[in-house]
Amino acid sequence: MNDLTMQAIEYALDGLNLRSEIISNNVANAEVPGFTASHVSFERHLADALERESLDSIAGPTVIRKADVFNGINEVSLEDEMVEMIRTGLLRDAMVSAYNFKTNQLRTAMKGVVA
Repeated sequence: MNDLTMQAIEYALDGLNLRSEIISNNVANAEVPGFTASHVSFERHLADALERESLDSIAGPTVIRKADVFNGINEVSLEDEMVEMIRTGLLRDAMVSAYNFKTNQLRTAMKGVVA
């Protein structure tokens, strides 16, 4: 079960889980003066690896600090963070569905059952 599709799904889930942690941290620190929010980048790495058809040397998800702090004022937008959390949750759900679909296909193939 270590084909390219499964590797891509697992990589995406890792990136999405890290993104959820970072968003939670941003929200938790939304009222802290001078706090610099972060975001997670992994989609470009994944797209490039899929074009090469290999995830062997792919860089891990990257946490990037946003440059939104002006004069020590925290510029975390709770609305933006909540939208990103919802988006991340929907993407995670899609990846879990894809993972389940793939494992069910493999399970069916191993049983020799024709759908």
